[in-house]
Amino acid sequence: MPAPDDILTLMTLANEFATVEVKLDRAANGPRLRIVDPASGVSIALDPLELYSLAWARHEDLLGLLQPSLRDRLPWTPAPPRTVE
Repeated sequence: MPAPDDILTLMTLANEFATVEVKLDRAANGPRLRIVDPASGVSIALDPLELYSLAWARHEDLLGLLQPSLRDRLPWTPAPPRTVE
């Protein structure tokens, strides 16, 4: 279990479609940016290399995540949504 000082909430971003919390997670091997869906508790921790890759992504690269109906046209198969147990 991470110590309370290991995870710092940086901000909450919200619009009419979604709300996410953005956190700095220092509990792992090196800092990670943690994105949390507060409604479900599902989160992902991204390391600097993953964030670097995301910075180079185009909006079109994210369509499969935002519009499931386009998944059949993608050259890769997105992972199914994770569930919280």
